Amino acid sequence: MPEWDRPLPLYVQVKQALVERIQAGVYAVGEKLPTEAELAREFGVSPATVKQTINALAAEGIVIRRPSQGTFVAGLNPEPGAVPLRSFTEVMRERGIPINTRLLISEIRPAGAKVAWQLDTGAGEPVLYLRRLRSAGDRPLAMEETFLPIDLLPELAEAGKAAEFASLAEGSLYRLLEEGYGLGLLGAEETIWAEAAGADEAAALGIEPGAPVLVAERVTEVSGHRRGFLSRTVFRADAYLLKFRLSRYARRETKETKGETRGGWGGR
Repeated sequence: MPEWDRPLPLYVQVKQALVERIQAGVYAVGEKLPTEAELAREFGVSPATVKQTINALAAEGIVIRRPSQGTFVAGLNPEPGAVPLRSFTEVMRERGIPINTRLLISEIRPAGAKVAWQLDTGAGEPVLYLRRLRSAGDRPLAMEETFLPIDLLPELAEAGKAAEFASLAEGSLYRLLEEGYGLGLLGAEETIWAEAAGADEAAALGIEPGAPVLVAERVTEVSGHRRGFLSRTVFRADAYLLKFRLSRYARRETKETKGETRGGWGGR
């Protein structure tokens, strides 16, 4: 049984140990990992800790979960040009900006045609709809809508469970889904455009109706499911900029450029 470093969460330490094994070739790309129960016994931790570890590895694309088959090594090299998957809360925390979240709406509603198409599900299927206002101090920065299919978390259909989930969604929704509900977040597709603020968005963000806003629509993929969940975030245009690094020719990866983010949101 390994000696664990107390300051780091156990799941992070187990994750580091597994990454080192993948780097050393103990587990090759395409190879199936031991079961979560086997890893729990080997590392002397709880099954819940191992599940958290596998979720974190899956979120980074290092492993892939295949229903009824197991967990397989995908590799340590991210998709070329990919931006690391982070929630709004995580991005702001990395920039040293404390974020306040206020829940505006929480309800189970039928999926409309557009949401159903985005999530590859049937129109009218139940989703948990959350509308949250994200602020830095007293200044609103973004209004976020989330559409979470109930079949992703069937327990939300039970009486009081959706309200309980919503009450916990005041921080990072990604962290809540990973650590609180055991979902593995794999990646996301995001589309960004500019438009004029509607009345509800303007009221929430403290701007004039028709003022320019940036909209980011993201579908987050969840391990073991065809599609995950949809989020639509409306940003104040005067609070954000989107910066990319462009290159005419492919650069050779060096120690200095390895893992460099090619683009991302930056708060002004």
